[in-house]
Amino acid sequence: DPEYVTNYEAGIKGTLLEGRLRINAAAFMIEYEDVAAVVRRPGLTRSGTDSILENLGEAELSGLELEAQLAINRSLAVSLNAAWLNSEWTEFMADLNNDGVVTDNSFFDLPAAPEWSFFAAVDYRAPMNAGMLHWHLEARYKSRQAMLAQTNAAFARRPAHSLINGYVAWAPQSRRYRVSVYGRNLTDELFRGSAYLGLFPLNTFSAPRTFGVEVQFNLF
Repeated sequence: DPEYVTNYEAGIKGTLLEGRLRINAAAFMIEYEDVAAVVRRPGLTRSGTDSILENLGEAELSGLELEAQLAINRSLAVSLNAAWLNSEWTEFMADLNNDGVVTDNSFFDLPAAPEWSFFAAVDYRAPMNAGMLHWHLEARYKSRQAMLAQTNAAFARRPAHSLINGYVAWAPQSRRYRVSVYGRNLTDELFRGSAYLGLFPLNTFSAPRTFGVEVQFNLF
């Protein structure tokens, strides 16, 4: 069956400092009915299980979001985003371990719903006769969050983590192409990136510190 979502939101947008500072703020509440998630059920054969999309219950989320962008001068800009989220299952009656017994699982964490999220970035653009040089550095933070709906086990939780990424890019005045050198996860953080509940619980982990080169072309 389909999910049903009712979303309530109120916000404000404004500019200050002669337009150099832009601020957006919002408060919201979301009501989910018939939340759908993947669970494991006995398969057509006796030797395994299948992944089935089922409606598991109802949930509510509420939160606050704040975004700000400040142009310090023509070349330097700073961006800041912050979000707070409160989430909970209001109804979650399901048989999750295939023993035929329906249990109340409303104490589980709602997946993909970190309580805190932060983002900060600094951009510096240096005009040149031949084009534009762009430096970008960013930091991201997310608090602990569940990754699966059907279990509250530790392996299915992504821990709180921070990521620092950056790049230096150059583009000619025509903007027909763009060359950038990037670094991702510069502090080489290691954390659980995803979880899978099958015959055995499995995790994948975050990508290590990575450097690379990207070339983009605009054909039109």
